[in-house]
Amino acid sequence: MNVQIIKEEKDFIEVKLAGEDLGLANMVAQELVSSGAAEFAYAALDHPITANPVIRVRAKDAQKEIAKAAAACAKKLDALLVPSGKSKKKE
Repeated sequence: MNVQIIKEEKDFIEVKLAGEDLGLANMVAQELVSSGAAEFAYAALDHPITANPVIRVRAKDAQKEIAKAAAACAKKLDALLVPSGKSKKKE
């Protein structure tokens, strides 16, 4: 994943997730809002043609909070993975 910081100010950060899907950006923004870590967080596409998702966050320590939210999302996604050859169904 290619993450680029577009804008960073006190209590605000805007990052671009080049080559990623808007769904991932929305998941990170939702994690920030639902955890209460951010005053606001949202995701949008930077441009209809390039379609790179951008996440904008206002929080006490925005860079730290976005990193924590991304790690929480990665943990949730890892939990969905099932090792090959095993099934979640009980037989």
